[in-house]
Amino acid sequence: MSDEDKRAFVGDFVRFLRQEISQMSHTPDLVESLEVAVQCLEAVFPNAPESDVSAWELFRTARETSASGSVGGDGEALKNEGNRLMKEEKYQEALLSYNRAICCDPRNPIFYCNRAAAWIRLGDYDRAISDAQLSLKYNPSYCKAHARLGDALVKVGRLEQATAAYEEAVRLEPGNADYQNKLDTTRQRAQEQPADAAANGAGMNAGLAEMAARMMSDPSVNEVLSYLNDSNSIESLLNTGRQLAMQMGAQNPQLFTDIRRLLQTNPNVANLVNTIQQHQNESGGGPAPPGGPGGPPTSSPP
Repeated sequence: MSDEDKRAFVGDFVRFLRQEISQMSHTPDLVESLEVAVQCLEAVFPNAPESDVSAWELFRTARETSASGSVGGDGEALKNEGNRLMKEEKYQEALLSYNRAICCDPRNPIFYCNRAAAWIRLGDYDRAISDAQLSLKYNPSYCKAHARLGDALVKVGRLEQATAAYEEAVRLEPGNADYQNKLDTTRQRAQEQPADAAANGAGMNAGLAEMAARMMSDPSVNEVLSYLNDSNSIESLLNTGRQLAMQMGAQNPQLFTDIRRLLQTNPNVANLVNTIQQHQNESGGGPAPPGGPGGPPTSSPP
C-alpha cells in the first residue's frame, strides 16, 4: 500500500470516528477516548485526505457478502440478478446480489438505490435512508434515488423531509405520475399532523403515545387500579416499578426524556398517572411519584 493510500484510508477512518463522536450516543469517557484516537492518528498522518468512497461502507458491504463466497462477476449482471430476485420477493438474496454489485463498482448510484429498495422491503429503513443518500452523493440528479429516499423517510415518519425528497424527484422528472402521487399524499399527511407536533413529543420512542391511549381504553387497566387499593400491593408495585425504571433507563437513557415529554403533552397518559396517584392516596400507601404529582422522575438514571 502506498503512503498516499495509507493517508487516504486513515483520513476516512478519522471521518468515521468524528461521526461517532457527533452521534452523542457514547458516554463522556468514551467520547474523550475517541477524540484522543483522532488526535493520535492526525499526529501520525497529518492532513490525511478523505476518500470519495466511504471505507465503512466498503467494509460493511464486504462483511455482508462474505457468507456468499467470493465476489467476482460483473456489477451490472449482479444488479440485474438482484432486480430479478426482488420481483420474486426474495429480498435477502437480492440484497446479497446488490452487495456484490457494489463491491464491483462502489461509486455506482444505481446499485445503492436498488439496495435501498431491498432494505425497505426488509424493514431496515435507516439503512435504506443511508443507501439512498449514498446514491445521491454519487449522482445528485438521480430522481429515483430522491423518490426512494422519500419512501424510506415516510416509513420512519419524517414526513416533511420525505416531502422535500419527493419534490426533488418531481422536479427532476415532472411527468412521473407515481412521484407526483407520492408527493401529494405525503404533503397532505404532513399538513394533517398537529402544528405543534414538535412540542407535543415529536421524536419520542415510536408507539409510546399510541400505547398510552390503548391503555386508557383497555378494561384490564381497571383491574390494575383495583389492585392498587391494597397498600401492600401499591408499595410492592412501586418498588418493582423503580427497579424496572432503573434497568430501562440504563438501556435507553433517552426513554425518560420521552416519557417526560409525553406526560406534559398527552392527556391520556397524564390522566392515567393521576388516577394511579389518587388510588394510592386513598389507600394511604407509598410515597407520591417522583417529580411532583403525576410527574416524571426528576432525574434520569445514569
